[in-house]
Amino acid sequence: MSLFLGTLAVLAGFGLQDRHLHYLVGILSQSGIPNPKNLEKLRLVPATLKMAGIEAVLTASLILLFQQELSEKLGHLANKLSSRQSLFLGLLSGYFVIAVLMLNFGTVELIRRFQTTGHMRNEEIVESDYGEDHLLVRTLKSRTPEDANILIRTNHDIKYLLNYDLYPRRFYFYPDLEKQAAEIPEEWQERYHISWILEVDDRDPRKFLLVKRR
Repeated sequence: MSLFLGTLAVLAGFGLQDRHLHYLVGILSQSGIPNPKNLEKLRLVPATLKMAGIEAVLTASLILLFQQELSEKLGHLANKLSSRQSLFLGLLSGYFVIAVLMLNFGTVELIRRFQTTGHMRNEEIVESDYGEDHLLVRTLKSRTPEDANILIRTNHDIKYLLNYDLYPRRFYFYPDLEKQAAEIPEEWQERYHISWILEVDDRDPRKFLLVKRR
C-alpha cells in the first residue's frame, strides 16, 4: 500500500509540475483568492509530493526487505495492545505522517528560498517578499516604535504584513470595515491602547496614511 501511494505521489508531483494551480487557492488558502504569497506556496506542492512519495517508496522497500521479521514483531505487539492503546497508536501514526509532510514542505520552501535569495542583500529580500507592500512595511518599521499598537483601516487584504518583520508591534482592525478612521469611537481605541492609525487605500494599497494618535 505504501509503495502504491508513494508511486502515486511521485507521479502526481511530476504531473502538477509547471502547471497553474490557481484552482487550489480556494481549498488551501484562507483568503480564497490568488495573491503572490499563496501562489508561491502552491508552487511548492509538486516538489513536496515528490519528496513524500520517494520517502514512502523507500519505506515500503525497507518493509518488504524485512517483511518476515516485522510481521512477527508487529503481530506480537498487536496481541499485547488493548483497543484503546491501538487507537492511540493509530492517532500517533497519523500525527507522524502529518509532521513528516510539514517537514518536507518546510525543507522544500527553505531550499527554494535559498536558491532565490541566497545572493541578495537583506533589503532586497524584504522588497522581494512584499512587492508593492514593501514601502508600507518599511514605513511602519522606521516610523513606529516596536511597542506600538496600530489601528489599520482598509478593505484591502494586508494580513501578510503582520509577521515577524514588524514584530512585536500589535495590529487591530475595527469590526466595521466600512467606518473611516475618524468615525471609530474613542472608547474602542482607548480599550486597545491604540497609539498609531494606518489608513490604506481600498483600491490601491500603495497609497496609505500613517499618523500618530493624539
